[in-house]
Amino acid sequence: MTETNRKEKKKRRFGIIGQVAILFILGTILVGVFTYFSQHKMSEKSVKQSTELRASSISAEVKSAIEQFPAHQALLSYWYEHDDELDIDYDSDYRAATITEQKCWLLAQHQPDIQMRYVNTIEFEAMPAEDQKLYAEIIYSWFITRLNEIKRSHKIDFLFCFLSTEPYDKQYFLFSASDPYAERGTEYGQVYPIGKVADVVTEYTQEAMKDCVESKEGQLADAGKYMDYYSYLGQVDGQEFMVGVTYDLSEIRASVNAQTRRESELAMAYLLGLAVICLLLIYFVALRPLKKIQRTIQLYKETKNSALVFDSMEKIKAHNEIGRLADDVSGLAQAMDDYLGKIAEITTEKERIGLELSLASRIQASMLPSLFPAFPDRHEFDVYATMEPAKEIGGDFYDFFMIDDDHLGLVIADVSGKGIPAALFMMACKIIIANNANMGKSPAQILTDSNTSITSNNPEEMFVTIWVGILELSTGLLTAANAGHEYPMLKDPDGP
Repeated sequence: MTETNRKEKKKRRFGIIGQVAILFILGTILVGVFTYFSQHKMSEKSVKQSTELRASSISAEVKSAIEQFPAHQALLSYWYEHDDELDIDYDSDYRAATITEQKCWLLAQHQPDIQMRYVNTIEFEAMPAEDQKLYAEIIYSWFITRLNEIKRSHKIDFLFCFLSTEPYDKQYFLFSASDPYAERGTEYGQVYPIGKVADVVTEYTQEAMKDCVESKEGQLADAGKYMDYYSYLGQVDGQEFMVGVTYDLSEIRASVNAQTRRESELAMAYLLGLAVICLLLIYFVALRPLKKIQRTIQLYKETKNSALVFDSMEKIKAHNEIGRLADDVSGLAQAMDDYLGKIAEITTEKERIGLELSLASRIQASMLPSLFPAFPDRHEFDVYATMEPAKEIGGDFYDFFMIDDDHLGLVIADVSGKGIPAALFMMACKIIIANNANMGKSPAQILTDSNTSITSNNPEEMFVTIWVGILELSTGLLTAANAGHEYPMLKDPDGP
């Protein structure tokens, strides 16, 4: 296999349809990856927005639950200041007798004139210390019960109210909502009672709390598995009072990831299906006609039969660029036929002209002395000359001849131009000079008379440079005249 065949086979090994298919596959993968990440990002954003909206509503509900008690500000301070003295009845079930119910009966005995849900700050502060403690414990129990209801109804993982101060590296828990039967305690993972101080607060949590206090607006804190939301409620004894809502988003995020992955895979499947349809259309609409055109061109290269090209291209009925290409190939085949015909004519004509030039060259050569030694019966001198024209024939010429027994005529000349015109002019000049030389004239006279003859009938205004010399054999005297030609050189027998 030749190097050319190997290269052609290598080129054919991977066609356009394969290249386009790879581009489609790469494009589909890129679109799938882009779709996955963009959808995932939008889903995450949607989850955060939804979480923030729900948490904001829950915070407003918690705030409303606190503020329903007219003495809430005094109660908040009391709970914070007497947290270690309170006997709290957490997570009461009012369907049965409770400690809180007993406390309500006892307080009603002590303060028969008050309406418990409507006690204001002045009335609360006017109570004896024992009754203040009873009332604070009752309202705390009622509020915890309400907080538990909010937590359960909104399916929150953690709902709590706390106090903190800058740099917000600690959280003092005032309220913590609980699910039924959840264990309350101070260990991590338990539902914290009042007075629990959490001193392990992450940096992102601190930053969210700080932004919440400064902006007085709710702030999200994304902790990966959990999403915290902090809302500002005011101040209690110089500390910032906030509500915290925590969602465990691991399941939601897993669902989002799975759904995003499914949607991305589905999008890639649609794209691959579309790619297959597009590839089929490209093949039948474009590549198959192009391959037919390619095979037709290859066949024309081998056979030079334009009729096959016309028949093949007529079968391509595409009304687009490929159809126009087929018409152009037919036109090119016709133009090649015309061109080859002209080339054949030119070749024939060139061969004829070459033959004529060859004949003219032989005729021109025969006009010049070419037999050597030229004068075999003369031993006192010898002469030799040769001419090689730049083209088949030219205008240079030489001549030598015996004028009489003692005088040898020598001519060296160069006609202007090349080719047949120069050769014809050369032959005329040679004859004129030889005729004038044989009349016994001097070299100068020979040139003068020859010039007169040449210029008398020279419509093309051609010219010739000539050197004429006459050698007197008995004395060795050379008499010469030059009409614009290069001067000849004289060489001594010893070399110089």
